[in-house]
This record gives sequence, structure tokens and C-alpha cells, in this order.
Amino acid sequence: MKSLRSIAPLLSIFALIFCAAFFAGMTVKAQAQGASDISSLWSWAVQSWTTETTADGRIIKVVHEPFALTRNLALIALTMIGGTILVTEKSSASKITPAKLAIMRGQLDEGIGAIIDLLQGYAERNQKFADSVLRGSAELAKASSPERLRSAIEFLISENQKMLKETEAYQASLRNSRDQISKLRFELAEKQAETQKDTLTSAFNRRYFDAKLANVLADANRRATSISLILADLDHFKSINDEHGHLAGDEVLKMFADQMQKHVRAEDTVARFGGEEFAVILPHANIEAAVAVAEKMRRWLYGNNWKIAGKPQTQKITASFGVAQSRANDTPDELIKRADSCLYASKSSGRNRVTPSHV
Repeated sequence: MKSLRSIAPLLSIFALIFCAAFFAGMTVKAQAQGASDISSLWSWAVQSWTTETTADGRIIKVVHEPFALTRNLALIALTMIGGTILVTEKSSASKITPAKLAIMRGQLDEGIGAIIDLLQGYAERNQKFADSVLRGSAELAKASSPERLRSAIEFLISENQKMLKETEAYQASLRNSRDQISKLRFELAEKQAETQKDTLTSAFNRRYFDAKLANVLADANRRATSISLILADLDHFKSINDEHGHLAGDEVLKMFADQMQKHVRAEDTVARFGGEEFAVILPHANIEAAVAVAEKMRRWLYGNNWKIAGKPQTQKITASFGVAQSRANDTPDELIKRADSCLYASKSSGRNRVTPSHV
């Protein structure tokens, strides 16, 4: 919430500008139409015309919509600001360094401030344009000769052309600000992704796993469906480190995480649970489907001989697996505990095997 509070003053300014532009635009229209009650203010349309009668009896229609673009730009800006706040708020919860986060927040504030400045300038220019339209309308009403009528019309056309040119400039500036904010949002998303991954294996880290499991399990409980969890542990991993060194052990961890990722669906989550232990969250999967996935991983690993860098001999590497399916109103801790018990059973009964829990 801290990042939201830091942007709150900007949002307040933006809201005031938008409301001022909105009601000023409706008021101008009501004045132009000679409205006698406030209900006419709510008839503000994208194109609103009033009818003027000249002194010689001719009827001329004049458009009154000086604030339409301001309204639309304000809505676009509000959407971008809202999306920016969401990304910033989510990123602040991850382990981005305070210095980097402060820089990115400052850049976002600058981008949002630029949009607000644009809207302020445009609102001021719109007020001038509205005044010009009212002046032109008054001249049309008083036109008593073709020359005065022509002059009033030329004045309105000239003011409209000025407004069109300035609108194009404001739109270009707004697009530039939007592109800058989009770039910053992408960079923040990248930083967030970096903090969610284990630096060695590129699998998701434990912090992300805990949050993901809680969300997926809560969704399954709401829908009265089930998910499955696989816990996997490399067998005799300490001996690999002791015999071949920690660099060789790191390579084994990276290989195992990579192969686990290749054996699961796009919607599944592979995470490093701790040390040489990994976890896989499988949404919308029952125990049979999860066991089949774990068995494929086990067979693939056991079916290959691994060459350790710098060593002449190959080595057999295996892993043990525990699999559990969620129950109604399960908590993450309960599901993890059952999967961990199954993993312990696999280790205790000879390793290199998959043990499922009883649903």
C-alpha cells in the first residue's frame, strides 16, 4: 500500500482536473443553449448542436463539444495510471532493491506527471476555445448583414482549425508519455519475474511457490475441484557434492529442474522447494495424472547415464517422489505435509520411486 499512497496525491490532482473539465464542458453547453435548469447538463453528448437564428431569419447549427477530447484523454490516462499502480504495487512486494524501486517509481511519477500537465494545458486551452465559440455564437446571433455573418463563420472556422492543430500536438505528447509508461511497466514486470526465480536453476523460488500454492488451492476449494502436488528429492545428492564438488552438484540441480519443466504442462509450476528438493503444483489434476507425471520424470532420470565434467566415468542419478491430491477445504500446509510424508516413504523404501498418498 506504500506505493499506492505515494501516487495518491497525483491521482487527486488528476481527478480534480477531470471533474473540472467535465462539469465546465457541460456548463458551457448549458450556457450556449440557454438552459434554465440543471437537468440539461446531463444531456452532454459526443456531438451536441445548438440552433442559432441570425437577424435576417437564417437558421445555423453550431456544435458545442469543447471538452469531449479532454474527457476521452482523461479516461485513457486513468486506465494507464491504474495499470501502472497495480504493477508497481505488486513489484513492491518482491525483493527489488530499494534503490532500483525508488528510481522506477520516480520515473513513473514523472510519466504520470507529464500526462497531468498535458491535461491541465489542454483543459486551459479548451476553456479559451469554449469562450471563442460563445463569442462566435453571439456574433452569429447579431449578424445583420452577409459580411458580419461571413466574418463570424470565418472566426469560428479559424478557432476550430487552431484547436485541431493543438489537439494533434497534445495527442502526440500523450502517446509519447503512454509509451514511456508502458516501457517502465515492462521493466518492472521483468524485475518482478527475476525476484520470483531461483538464481541457480531458474525454477520458481520458495517464496513464489508458497504464494502460488495458496492461490491455486484457494481457487480449487472455491470451485470444489482438486489439485495435485509433487515433491521430488535427488537421491544421494550429498555424495555428488562430496565426490565431484559443488559445481558439479549445481549442474545436476540445473539439469533436474530443466527436465522437470519439460515434463509438465504450461499451467503447472515447478519450484525449488529447498536444497536438492523440488516441487510441482498441478492445477486441475487428480492423483493418477500427477503420479503419471512423476513416474515419467523418474524413468527419464534413471534411464540416462550422466557424465560429470572432468570425470572419466558416467554416473547414475535418481530421484524419489511423493505425490498428494488436495482434499475439500485443504490448507497448503496440509497438502505439503501429505506429499512430504509420501516422499519420506519413497526414501525409506529404497529411493528411486514414486509414492502416492491416499485421497
